[in-house]
Formats: sequence, structure tokens, C-alpha cells
Amino acid sequence: ILYTPLPESSKFIILFRDPADWLWASWNFWIDKHLDKNPPVDHDWATPGHHYRSPELFHELIASQGAIRTAGYRFEKLRRQTVEAPRRLLYLLKQQAPSKAKDVLFLRNEDMNAFSSKGDDGDKRVDAFLTRLSSFTG
Repeated sequence: ILYTPLPESSKFIILFRDPADWLWASWNFWIDKHLDKNPPVDHDWATPGHHYRSPELFHELIASQGAIRTAGYRFEKLRRQTVEAPRRLLYLLKQQAPSKAKDVLFLRNEDMNAFSSKGDDGDKRVDAFLTRLSSFTG
């Protein structure tokens, strides 16, 4: 694969979303070509009243552990975007210069949230996140 070398100052921030939240949101937003009928207009968005969505159906898809084709597709997409793509980025950066791998910051979207169901001090968590982000970006 050919690519243009990146400028030396390039840095990457990869933000990960909670896997269950990501799967639920993507399933509710996009049509599923293995499950849904065609949308009423030319796009791939799920349309309320036209495409059926429910927590129970979503649970069955997840509980099938890939036995249902649509569930297998969703898990594969999640794996590609959260495991394979970051690994490929690290590999390409190391090919350019071994020290470039330190120029990638991995974050969880929960790290940016001042509110938590655990009842801990959200201000301290946000301050820690901002400190980490600012030290990375310089």
C-alpha cells in the first residue's frame, strides 16, 4: 500500500465509544440490509415507522452470538474499527519512524463525561482528561 508520509508534527487522537452503546446507536441509526426493507427515500438511515427497532430485537441479535447474519456483521464492523484500524495506524507510524507510535492518544468517550453513575467527582475526571489531552497536544 502506498501512502504519503505524514508531517513530523502529526498526532492522532483515537476516541473509543462504549461498545454496547456504539452497537445500539449504529443499529438504531442505519438500516440493516440483511433485515430491513428498503428505506422510503434513497439513503441508508433507519426510518421510524418504516423500520422496526426494539430493545428486545436488539437483545436477540446480540444473544445470537453471530448466528444471525446481521449480528455477525455488526460485531465484525466493531472489531475492524476498534481493533484493526488502530493497529494498522500504529504499524504505519512505526514504519515511518519507531518513535511515532507515541504520537497516538487513545481515549474513551466516558473520559470526557463529567457525569457518572458511580457518583464520583466528575470535575476531577474532566480535569485529568484535559491535563492528559493538553500534555499530549503540547
